[in-house]
Amino acid sequence: MKKIYVCIFCFMMLSTLCLADGVFSDISTDAWYKDSVKYAKENGLMNGVSKTEFAPEINITRSMAVTVLYRMAKSPECAFEKTFADVSKEDYYGIAVLWAVREKIATGYGNMVFGSNDEITREQFATMIYRYVKSTGKDVSSKMALTKFEDASKVSAYATDALEWACEVGLINGMTETTLAPQGKTTRAQAATVFMRLDKLLKESQKPDPKPVNPTTPDSDNNPAITLKAISDFEKKEVKAVISLENNKGIASLKAFIEYDTNVLTLKEVSFNKAFGEYVSAPQPYSSPQVLNFISPLEDVIHNGEFATLIFTINEDFDTKTEIKVVYDKDNTFNSNFEFIDFMVLNDKVIINKNI
Repeated sequence: MKKIYVCIFCFMMLSTLCLADGVFSDISTDAWYKDSVKYAKENGLMNGVSKTEFAPEINITRSMAVTVLYRMAKSPECAFEKTFADVSKEDYYGIAVLWAVREKIATGYGNMVFGSNDEITREQFATMIYRYVKSTGKDVSSKMALTKFEDASKVSAYATDALEWACEVGLINGMTETTLAPQGKTTRAQAATVFMRLDKLLKESQKPDPKPVNPTTPDSDNNPAITLKAISDFEKKEVKAVISLENNKGIASLKAFIEYDTNVLTLKEVSFNKAFGEYVSAPQPYSSPQVLNFISPLEDVIHNGEFATLIFTINEDFDTKTEIKVVYDKDNTFNSNFEFIDFMVLNDKVIINKNI
């Protein structure tokens, strides 16, 4: 009998500890979404389905999604007016739905139907978030081509801009490396993760710019740095430019631009170090400034050395000198906690001189 009491006591203590830590009893300690759920709860974004359960595998609905966005907006006053047959003032989401519609963050289906209890699709989810961020006055111009996803053609026209932006800034990732699943659903665990990323992203955007984009002298030997080097082969009429990282302590996103004179040089090939996996891109057709983009949906990548290699051909009539320059985008360079990383640019340009 004592063993039974001890077991019951231990179970109660374990449950109490889990809940005290901000995680619900149905969230295992090794769940990939544990920190996201804890963040969403502690920051007043999402509640549990009960005092002890979060229901991470249940799909969120359209009304749940607008309610969280309403909370992120600090629950502004909004007079209720009967607009949808499936939304009443007594519903926990009643005011949130009306607010979202008036702010042009969400729309109904027509015929006075909002679809409150419909499970939201991934593209609807991205669109609501995109419109919300846009309504705050934040920049949503960053875009990532969805061509890497085999099901990109299934993205609805209204959701294209939203998904291109959401993927670019790392709020939403593919279900796999090659599939986006725009018509798929979103679980509460996935939603908590997206809302955590969004909340951190918005909070970071409110901070003042810390340093110039391209400082040329590091504060210390331990500062992360980017450097550019180039090797010219005038017999082959080629230039090989290499961008390298130093003192990189872990990045989940990095965007850089390569500037060059297209009248002198033609970029024909871009390759990335395998350490950065499949989460790299260099949009084609190549042009100046050429974008080099890395964003990891999983974790920080800690790698020093070569990041990207670019091969240029030298035009026939080149007889003087030209330059290649690298500039990194500090607003899109951060780690998995959405903490911006200031890279020192130790060598931001190289001179290609035929007479030397």
